[in-house]
Amino acid sequence: MKSLLVLFTSLITIGAFAQETVSTVTAPMPSEESSSKAFSISLFSLGGFADKQFREADPSMDFFDNYLSFNYRINRDFRISARPAFGYSTAGRNIYGDEVTNEIRARDFSLVAKFSNLMDDTLPAAASLATSLRLYLPSSDASRDSGMIARLRWEIEGKYRFLKYSNFRIYAKPSYYFQRSTVFLDNSNPKRPNQVRTTSKIDIEHGAELSFNINKVFAAKPGFEIQEKWSNSSEAENKDEYHSTQIRTGLGLEIRPNRDMSFTVGIQDTRDLIFTSKSPETGYTLMTNISMY
Repeated sequence: MKSLLVLFTSLITIGAFAQETVSTVTAPMPSEESSSKAFSISLFSLGGFADKQFREADPSMDFFDNYLSFNYRINRDFRISARPAFGYSTAGRNIYGDEVTNEIRARDFSLVAKFSNLMDDTLPAAASLATSLRLYLPSSDASRDSGMIARLRWEIEGKYRFLKYSNFRIYAKPSYYFQRSTVFLDNSNPKRPNQVRTTSKIDIEHGAELSFNINKVFAAKPGFEIQEKWSNSSEAENKDEYHSTQIRTGLGLEIRPNRDMSFTVGIQDTRDLIFTSKSPETGYTLMTNISMY
């Protein structure tokens, strides 16, 4: 908890300083969206702690979704990106209670084609619609171990802007997995090695988020997301299809020291909608967006 409080206090200090130095209102937007250049580079990072890790003396913080995005804007409505991805965890005790050292690991490389300003002539001026296709390739150990060939994700997002740079957005992100097999040996949990698991087949994330500008630097971001997952089945291994549905609700505070950088400190609650007897899980997150070029 001490580590999180230090981090949160540092970000608030950055935000307070930025209020004195930023002379124009900065709109909250992804780093690659804010660039008017044909070619741009941005960094995205998402990490955090699980609540139960704070029972340990020295929790490890896991930055589980990070990528560099090399973006090329072909025209006003179409952009392509290449995203090498990685994960990073700090030294301490992980979610399983095991002592770990600083570690960098590869995640799945992806290619993105994004189409913006859809139905621009039909929608109200304050509304926008965008969609993208994202192809993941198996560059992570987990994807290679499970025999994944590729994962194709379709993303669609509708956004409505109001007041000064506040907005409300809804989105859906269905994915389909191309797999070599319907089962694999899972060794991700060292306490339960060689578990026969079914491979992923389909998942979908859909939800909504409100971004309410408090002032030039701070924005409040409440939201929710429903995550659904389906696996393959295997008659040979006597494994049925697995289906899970979880709902995640959260509240974030976005801090924008300048136009090219933003941090969002958040707290989220995750509950299982199928196995309702499972205890809710609380997590604390830090999301970073930086426009590097």
